Amino acid sequence: MKSVSLLSAMFLVGAARADVSYRVDVNPDKGLLHVTIKLPKTKKGTRFQIPNWGPGGYRLNDNFKNVQNISASDGEGHELKVAISMDTLRKGYVEGSETKFATNSVCTWLVPGAPNTVLEYDIPN
Repeated sequence: MKSVSLLSAMFLVGAARADVSYRVDVNPDKGLLHVTIKLPKTKKGTRFQIPNWGPGGYRLNDNFKNVQNISASDGEGHELKVAISMDTLRKGYVEGSETKFATNSVCTWLVPGAPNTVLEYDIPN
């Protein structure tokens, strides 16, 4: 169940319209799910994000800590460097007459531009 919520929490940021395909292969011998995401027309680069929350949940998890063996390529076998950054989002809200702030951690993977991008990673199942 943890794997499914991680997968559903994966977001593509900055694409107006993207023909995204993904595949999840189950590897029970290793206890891993292997995820492959393919995006065409990514010449300007791609930014993937995994927040620390999942749809319908009222708790925060650092789901990105479960990601293993992350790699990217241009779809023709040429490796693309994946830059990983941790960001903290801060959002203000009003409670009564007081302004408060909520913070949320987000893991961002930046992949440089290529005609196509293939991102692959493993997560424990």
